[in-house]
Amino acid sequence: MRATIFGAGNIGRGLIGVVLHEAGYDVAYVDAAEDLVTSLSESGSFNVVSPGGDSVSVPVASVISAFDTDRVVASVADSDLVATAVGAAILKVVAGPISAGLAQSDREFVNVLACENAHPNGPLLRSHVSEIADIREGCGFPEVVVDRIVSSEAGALDVLVEESFEFLVDASVWQGPAPRSGIELVDPIDAFIVRKLWLVNGLHAACAYLGLEAGFNYIHEAIADPRISNVVSDIANLMVQALEAEYPTFAAGEFARMAVASQARFADAQMIDPVHRVGRNPLAKMQANERLLAPAMAAHRMGADLSPFAAVFSAAASGVDDDVPGADEFKAELSDGGIVGLLGRLGAPRSLIQIIDTHPTEGDTTMTREVTIQNPSGLHARPAAMLVEAMKGFEATVQIHKGEKSANAASIMSVLALGAVTGDVVTIAADGTDAQAAADYVEGLMLSTEEGH
Repeated sequence: MRATIFGAGNIGRGLIGVVLHEAGYDVAYVDAAEDLVTSLSESGSFNVVSPGGDSVSVPVASVISAFDTDRVVASVADSDLVATAVGAAILKVVAGPISAGLAQSDREFVNVLACENAHPNGPLLRSHVSEIADIREGCGFPEVVVDRIVSSEAGALDVLVEESFEFLVDASVWQGPAPRSGIELVDPIDAFIVRKLWLVNGLHAACAYLGLEAGFNYIHEAIADPRISNVVSDIANLMVQALEAEYPTFAAGEFARMAVASQARFADAQMIDPVHRVGRNPLAKMQANERLLAPAMAAHRMGADLSPFAAVFSAAASGVDDDVPGADEFKAELSDGGIVGLLGRLGAPRSLIQIIDTHPTEGDTTMTREVTIQNPSGLHARPAAMLVEAMKGFEATVQIHKGEKSANAASIMSVLALGAVTGDVVTIAADGTDAQAAADYVEGLMLSTEEGH
């Protein structure tokens, strides 16, 4: 069996290539980066290494320049499986040679897998191909969910990968015999798509934009900052609640386990992942059906506090710099009304926009104070609920710091996660025109010795 993979980057090698190789396919690569094409051609293989030291050598049947159209088409025609790892925006470009190759193919069954973080991905590629020519019987374009963090040094062919991975394909569209180990056929696939888009890609993006704003270079550095990890955790909790409501057939606790696992993966310092890479193409990542705004809309329908999402969108607006791919397009949209104007055009909930619109700006007051909690209930249960409700009445944002942990006083989950109890020393940091009044309220609540308050 033979497979042609468009895109010989990290995912093309460290996930798709090694999985297809171990499933019995001879792997050919197509790439537009001439240096990479030359290096792979000369090497003839690459190694996929796990943190534990295990290594798999993946031989390369051929490496073809994307500009050598005749050879690309011939490779597709000679393949039982075609895969892409080029980015959703490039699918329209690769549709031409894929269409021509499928027209020349004599294979009874050919599956074309668009391994892209887009929803839909398979149908999107199929639509581009069908615009060029009719697609014959026996060609499947199933939806695909792939997930693995892959890291490599600049210019190196070998890649470092996580031990575990997901490679899920829509069973209802797959053509021919079931694939060998590595590729898992699932039906229906929709829940798996949304689960991964939110709990992996969405949390990853949130960490990237918060990290960019804070000046970090890598994802593992960003999520080690309690200010960032608390916001990411709040967003994860909201996503889990929404997914559990939408997909009740999933096993109890599965979404929560995935959310926790994702955050642990991001914290792995061995898997070097630049925030500029993860935050690339911010405008595409903020669309209504995408990884950040879609779960924010779902949380809005549940009546949840959207402050954690507001923090991420605000961070993207201030943190995305010229080194982030796609920054020009994003900044052009921000020039018309800033992030508030952009979210309005994207159909974001008004409650989300209002939080950002009233975010403290330059000229607002800022103050901090240290308090020893005397409230018998600490910041649990009723005091936490009272605090969050009271914050709605202040033109201010309040952060409560306990050691390395931080909590947004407007988020019930964030406050509870702080774990502040009687006797703990915390720092109140208030920002905004009502900073003084807001800080006074929080301090009064903490100092109250009345049971239940």
